[in-house]
Amino acid sequence: MINSLLIFAAQFSHSDDAFCQQLISDACAYIARYITYFEKQGIENVTLMGGIASAITPYLTDASKARLTPALASAEQGAILMARAAI
Repeated sequence: MINSLLIFAAQFSHSDDAFCQQLISDACAYIARYITYFEKQGIENVTLMGGIASAITPYLTDASKARLTPALASAEQGAILMARAAI
């Protein structure tokens, strides 16, 4: 639900709709907090995935964008690789 709402907000963010602007701002702040947390944990590669990734990325700060890396595989392929590594 929240992904759909964020994608909707991003599509209409060019308007003066305060709700859309606040939703995008909150999402960007949330993502920035997680990037900072991951950095403190020594995690260097952060990838946004799913439909929200392309919708929200343009609104992230330059510092957040600089920490993002492109996905090396799909989410499904990643799950298979992780499962294989655990066996």
